[in-house]
This record gives sequence, structure tokens and C-alpha cells, in this order.
Amino acid sequence: MHTHDNSSYVSTTYSNKTLFYLHSLLSFIMATSHLQTKCSKCEETDTFLCNGCSMNFCSNHLKEHQQLLEIQLHQIQDDFNQFKQLITDLKNCPQKHPLITKIDQWENDSIQKIQQRAKQCRAILINDACTNEILDKIQIKLNDPNQQIIPNEKKIDFNEISLNKFKEKLEKLKEELNQSENISIEQQSNSLINEISIKFSKFS
Repeated sequence: MHTHDNSSYVSTTYSNKTLFYLHSLLSFIMATSHLQTKCSKCEETDTFLCNGCSMNFCSNHLKEHQQLLEIQLHQIQDDFNQFKQLITDLKNCPQKHPLITKIDQWENDSIQKIQQRAKQCRAILINDACTNEILDKIQIKLNDPNQQIIPNEKKIDFNEISLNKFKEKLEKLKEELNQSENISIEQQSNSLINEISIKFSKFS
């Protein structure tokens, strides 16, 4: 089995106090008793019992087993360091919180749903025959000289009273466009998007 230079790795990764703790822990886990039981890895009967996993190992496989435990300890220490760094990063930059990513995704999904629905409604309104009919009627009134919606100062006399009448006619046409009895926007009671909220649970 190929093994790494554990002494070099540990010296660069752990403090002396941590190293002492790891070796003490391994010594406790690997507390053994000399038995006449077959090794779990081979046919050797001169074995030692590992009190951690309750398996028997010969001297060679006992060393191999201890090396595997040391690798697992290194992995746990690496996970600890990464998690510790994650907490530091979240304290310094809350935007990195995993739930922020979920909120951003919900926002993007909601925007896409709203934009898609708005696009559909626009297409319906633009292509609707009633809409075109209303526009045609208003356009006819605008172009009708008898309506005199826009005064021509070169051809007629006008004063405040006549200006108010012209203004009223124009406002009436605007209302016909905005408040048509045939067309309106109806908001559904059921929500197009799923609302979210933040819920805090007490720490135990």
C-alpha cells in the first residue's frame, strides 16, 4: 500500500497541541489485547483486538488499520477547517449564505413567470378584434372635422369656454380608450408565484 509522509503532512497542518491530541486519540482507539483469533484481513491467528471497531488484526494489518484511521482523522480535520472558514466568510459576507442563493433563484423564477404572463396578455390585447375596433372608432372621431377636437386658431375664434369644450372632448376620447366596457384587466385571486418568507427557529 502506498502511504504519504504523514509526519510531514501533520507538521504543516496541525499545531503541536492538535498533534498530541490526535496521537492520544489513536492510542485510545487502538487499545488492544493480544488474542489467538484469526485476523479479519488474513489467516494469521496471532492478532490484536481493536477496541474501536471490535475487529482483530495481525501486526501487519494492525499498522495498516492505524494508517487508515489517521487518514480519516486528517479528512475530519480538513472538513473542520473548511467549515470554520465558511463560517468566517459568512460573517464577513452574508451574501454568501446558502439561503441567499435560494432566494435569488426564487426571484429569477418569479420574474420569468411574470414576464411570460405579461407577454401572453400583450399578445392577446394587440391581436384582439375588439381592441382594433375601438382604435378605429377613436381614430374616425379624431379625423372628423365636425368634431372640432383640436381648434384651428386661423379659422375660428376661441375663448376660455371653447377651449374647455375642446379639452372635454379630448378627455372623453381618452376615457373611451382607457375605460372600454369591452376590455379590462382582471387580476386572479390565485397567485401566479409562490410567495416566500423567512422563518426563524429557536436554537436548542
